[in-house]
Amino acid sequence: MNELRRGVRAFEKYRMHFDYRFLEFLPPVDIEPRFRAHYLKAKDNWAWVEATAENFDVLSLCALLQKKEGKWRLEGMVNPQRVVCPSIEECIDIKAYIYRNFSNAFPSLASGLLPQVDPERKMILTALSHTITDDLASDTAYVVKYLKKIGRWVWLETEPRSLDGVNQLEPIHALLISENGRWVIKNLRPSGAECEDDPECADDQKYYRKLRNKFSSVPHDLFPQ
Repeated sequence: MNELRRGVRAFEKYRMHFDYRFLEFLPPVDIEPRFRAHYLKAKDNWAWVEATAENFDVLSLCALLQKKEGKWRLEGMVNPQRVVCPSIEECIDIKAYIYRNFSNAFPSLASGLLPQVDPERKMILTALSHTITDDLASDTAYVVKYLKKIGRWVWLETEPRSLDGVNQLEPIHALLISENGRWVIKNLRPSGAECEDDPECADDQKYYRKLRNKFSSVPHDLFPQ
């Protein structure tokens, strides 16, 4: 994580070709970011890290490192919450867009290093976007935090944001099912105060149990532990 901290202080050097409207997610010099990794994989002298600063929550990073002469060196980094997305067609799925760009920029990247993206993930996010008003959906991309598919069922946790990365929207947790070749939303978890004031919603495991009781065919292992 020391290399990530070093990279944040030299962000312009490692931002690659990605654009941002603002760089307010970079911490001031008196804050030393403490990163918590959500994903970390190393293979063939390459490493991919996805992390959030616990003491500066607007700082979220995906980063590529390479081991050179026995030391890990940063090659590039991007903030998935704030990076500008060129179009909804290209990056409704922000992280998939990021993975493609890094794969193209580093063709010698170790196979299997980057997180796998389910082939149906774009279709699932498109189905989700159809539940949002047309004006908002046309300008909304998604940072997927969790997606698990078992059989016909999917549980999705994602953070919507505007294409330019300026507006961050309420997280969406959704239960979907595949019906006749289409992904259909069966349940949207309430957000904000509406969820906090409901004991069955505020507690994750209680809420998952509620969904399993309501939809008896939902696999037990679909939800996060």
